[in-house]
Amino acid sequence: MTISDKELGLQFPCEFPIKVMGKSKYPLRLSVEKIVGEHVADEHQVSITERSSSGARFTSITVTIEAQSRKQLDDLYLAFNKHGDIIMVL
Repeated sequence: MTISDKELGLQFPCEFPIKVMGKSKYPLRLSVEKIVGEHVADEHQVSITERSSSGARFTSITVTIEAQSRKQLDDLYLAFNKHGDIIMVL
């Protein structure tokens, strides 16, 4: 059984935040920006914010995009999850 976009409360296009977390030792933001650039047109990139954990061991990056489709979001999540330096994607 698949869940429809309507059941998830998504109506495209929509602003959609994605949180990516990884270790701070690697320039995570550059990797995130590259992946986003491969899946999101410049005019649909809304914002990127970055925050370090209290011990500065981890970094979380929130990317807010104007999502155009469920497929686009699925492709982004797959690309983030395949990257070796990304620990978690929410």
